Amino acid sequence: MIDLANKFSRRSNENLLQLWQGRDQLNDDDINPLRDELELRGLQKQVEEIADRPSARTIYGDLPQGPQTFLYLSVPFWWIRELWLRYKTKDGQRVEATITMTRRTGSIC
Repeated sequence: MIDLANKFSRRSNENLLQLWQGRDQLNDDDINPLRDELELRGLQKQVEEIADRPSARTIYGDLPQGPQTFLYLSVPFWWIRELWLRYKTKDGQRVEATITMTRRTGSIC
């Protein structure tokens, strides 16, 4: 098992500050060793600046769950629809129209 005191000792200062900024995503057991490593490196000023910023969880809140589908049935539905539309238009796009008047607009060469 990794010693909690040395867990963050190999990381860079920037990485430690990024971890501190996203500390709401860390395990509770990791916050105190991270805080100790930041104090050991003398990064208290940056830690205080980060503490003033709101966390991502307070800004965005919890994201809603995605739509629940059974075995992702929406994808096969769109595939089947695409195949059906291709079959319907395999000879070209069908258009119903009535020609009411014709007029020659230019010379044919």
